[in-house]
Amino acid sequence: MEINHELREQLTRFQRTEITEYHINRRLASAQKSPENREVLEKIAQDELGQYQLWKEHTRRDVQPSWFRMWFYNLLSSLIGFTFGVRLMERSEVSALLNYSRLQGIIPDIDRFIHVAGSWKWQVSAWVWRGSALSWAT
Repeated sequence: MEINHELREQLTRFQRTEITEYHINRRLASAQKSPENREVLEKIAQDELGQYQLWKEHTRRDVQPSWFRMWFYNLLSSLIGFTFGVRLMERSEVSALLNYSRLQGIIPDIDRFIHVAGSWKWQVSAWVWRGSALSWAT
């Protein structure tokens, strides 16, 4: 499928977000004392990497993560708390779902992206709100 320059740039932004969130989740996972929290974050990181690869199929380019955003989320998680950082990332995932849904009819396989992003959102929502989430100390 051929895509125009404007659409390629939009997809590249989505791709950059995915690789950035992959690195953020890897970093958060490595800082976790709880094996359960570490495992969930590593799974989320792998999902983000998969999303990056899906976008790469369309953009046909590698992109670098946003180093500032990585630094910012890590700083927030360190200063304000891990749960706050995860909830903030969850909000960006909801935004991604809205953006991806606007591409239905333009990107033939967009439903793959929506499915992966949606599963992440529900997984994190359940994880953040269950009672054990209150014991997340980093």
